[in-house]
Amino acid sequence: MDDLICHNAGFRAAGDFSPLFFDLNLVHQWGDYGRQRLDAWGAHLLLGTKFDHYRWNPILSIEYSFASGDSDPDDGRMETYQGVFGARDKMYRRMHFMDLSNLHDLQFNLELVPLKNVQIYFGAHRFWLDEKKDGWSKNFSTYRDLSGSSGRHLGDEVDFMLQWNLDAVVFDSKVRFVLMAGYCHFWPGEFLKNVADGSQADWVFTQIECKYVF
Repeated sequence: MDDLICHNAGFRAAGDFSPLFFDLNLVHQWGDYGRQRLDAWGAHLLLGTKFDHYRWNPILSIEYSFASGDSDPDDGRMETYQGVFGARDKMYRRMHFMDLSNLHDLQFNLELVPLKNVQIYFGAHRFWLDEKKDGWSKNFSTYRDLSGSSGRHLGDEVDFMLQWNLDAVVFDSKVRFVLMAGYCHFWPGEFLKNVADGSQADWVFTQIECKYVF
């Protein structure tokens, strides 16, 4: 494995001008990746609006995540973004098929509050490669087409999640319970069908979080 020396410089701007809000992140990476010079970019943009005067208080938003890929593996420059944002399901969702590396992710979100302690989330994603001669972040060496003839489209994902804060059914004021449940589905795109697998995927989860407030 090549040695990696990576430096990051970033910029973030966020604001809430009700009913509109935004969040922008931009990161530049530089350094050395083995014998190659590292020069990569990553970004994330969120734009949304709130409908506080409507039933269920809907929030609509659109997000775009970008991570550069390597356009030429033989030019002595590594342009594949290595990622610095941490937990990946916050930006590019729950099924964990993607990392923020050689990636474009266009995302649409709808959030609803049907009851005081209940939140519902719907999300839809389209994923595609930044550079079609670079690989899929799941395994760059295995899932890669150096000819670039396998396309860019990685796939599409839909997410549904429900969160219920159980304060109303807990009698101890120091105990907090949160119930979460969700369902996600993934359709592979042209690139994955050509270099990996054309099978669709489903994921169902549920969890209970308990916190004790001292």
